[in-house]
Order: sequence, then structure tokens, then C-alpha cells
Amino acid sequence: MKEEAKVLSYWGHRGDLSRCGKNSWLIKKGREKYRLLRRDAGDGFAMSEAAVRCYLADRGFSYQPRLCLGEDGAVARRDNSEYLSEHWSGAGRFPFDDGYHVIEAARVLGEFRNIMMDFDWREHGFPIKEMLHRPRRLEQMLETGEHCQSSFRHLLPQEEMEDILSRGKRSLSVLSGPLYEKVSGNILRNGGVAYRAIRRRGLMLHHGEPLLTDFSRLSEDLPVVDLWQLLRRYFSYEGSRGEVIQSAITAYEAPCPLSIEEKNILIQLLCFPYVLLRNLERLEKDKANDRLRRETVHILRAEHFHKNFYRELEKEGSYENCH
Repeated sequence: MKEEAKVLSYWGHRGDLSRCGKNSWLIKKGREKYRLLRRDAGDGFAMSEAAVRCYLADRGFSYQPRLCLGEDGAVARRDNSEYLSEHWSGAGRFPFDDGYHVIEAARVLGEFRNIMMDFDWREHGFPIKEMLHRPRRLEQMLETGEHCQSSFRHLLPQEEMEDILSRGKRSLSVLSGPLYEKVSGNILRNGGVAYRAIRRRGLMLHHGEPLLTDFSRLSEDLPVVDLWQLLRRYFSYEGSRGEVIQSAITAYEAPCPLSIEEKNILIQLLCFPYVLLRNLERLEKDKANDRLRRETVHILRAEHFHKNFYRELEKEGSYENCH
């Protein structure tokens, strides 16, 4: 820890510094690597994220790089900004199209949730955002999809597009009803934290083991949205196998079982064509974006490919099964 603190203390002079993203810096000292995460002074994220990491480490959650603090135990500061540093050795990008790693990551997320269920984020002053307004957001996305579906008649038969939108309506009807209100109400009363950093920079591999590396996006939300985000990324790849989805849910539930209501919310979120409708929204604003159009075509084909699996999910997650 003393040597790591020296890296922070002298990074402006002795470290090999290179820019690595908007708010991220990379230090190299010999063979060791450290990543500095910048947090603007006064926003509360830096010290709060350190508190979260210590809380996890004290409870044996090892799926994260080591956190490096300054020599005096405080977060390093420079130019009125705050920095955290992570020991970054051998970590690589997470393959969202790899079924094995997706299942392993689901298990890690289940362990994370199991530990964080008792975390009192208010005590640490963490500026968590409430994300429980999701049904309204999904409704807006569905309205946009219906509005611009004619633009994609040359990409997918009209009846297929209508079938996708119909599936979205059925899922939304559950997510806007008493089931969602009941679960979200419990979260508001008892507290609930979701990781919400399911992306290649937040979820990485270290010697084949999934790592959770960024805790700045914690939100007061349904914890099951972490599993939803992981699975929908995997599901967006054409050819992804339905049994991986089921295995990932089982792996997540091993350390932290889902209630019937939570599992049904997860299934309905998976059935909702979120990624496709999000892309359609973006294309409405940027019709000349060829890269986004190619990506949307890929997602349309994946939605068509997985049609039968979506139907199986809908049967399993029907609202009637919650009672």
C-alpha cells in the first residue's frame, strides 16, 4: 500500500501518464498499471466510492481491482479535483458475446447484490440517483418505435416489426401495473442499490475472472436491472443461445435468489425490445448515421432470430403466474 501511495503522490512527475478516456487516466510504473478515476471536487463521488469499495472488501467481495488512496489515507487531489486509483494488472475487455463469461458475470452480480442489500448508502452520503421511473421511459421509447416503424419496411417485413412492437406493449402493460409498483415500493421503503455499470469499461476480465471496476453509477433502483442489462447485451448478438440466458439467471440466483415478482419483472424487461427502440430514437435524430443504421439492422435480425425464445419467456413471466 505504501508503494502504491507513492505512485499517487508523484504521478505528475514520475509516472508514465497517458490520457485514457474523458475522466480516466492511466499510470504505468514498471510493469504495474494504475488507473486514475477523476471525480470533480464537491460532488461526493470520490470518498463515497471509496467507502463502497471498503465495504465490499471487508465482506470478501474480491471481484475488483485494489483501490489505491493517498499516503494520508485520503483521495489524491490536484487542481481542485479528486482522484481514485485502481491497481490495473492484466485486465481486459469483457466479451459480451461469450456465454461462459456472461454466466460467470451473472454470478458475480448476484454476490454483489447479496452484499449490498445491507449497505446503507445514506450513511456514506453517496449521491445516488433514483431510477425507478423506468416504465414511463419505456412507454416513450415504444411511442417512438410505432411512429417510425414505416422507415424500416425495407429491413424487416411489416408484420415482423408489428410483432416486435406488440411484444413491447405486452411487457409494458406488466411493468406499468401493480407488480412493478409493489416491488419498486419495497425498494423505496427499504433501500436498494443497483450497480448499473454493465459495459466494457465497468465490467472487465482479470485472469478470466469478471471484475466490477466502477462504482460511481450506483443508483437507487431494482437490483435485478443489473442482470437485465447484462443479458440484453448478450442477447443482442445474433445467434446467442437461450440456454445461456437461463443459466445466467440460475447463476445469479445462487448467491441471491429472486422473488417471484422480481423474476417476472426481469423476464418482462428482457421481452421489451429496449435496444432496438433506443436505436430507432437515435436514428430519428440522426438519419444519416450509417454506423447506427447498420447496428439497427443487426438488432432487427437478432430480434427476429430470437422470436420463439421471447415467446417462451413471456409464457414463463405472465402476470398471472405472480399470484
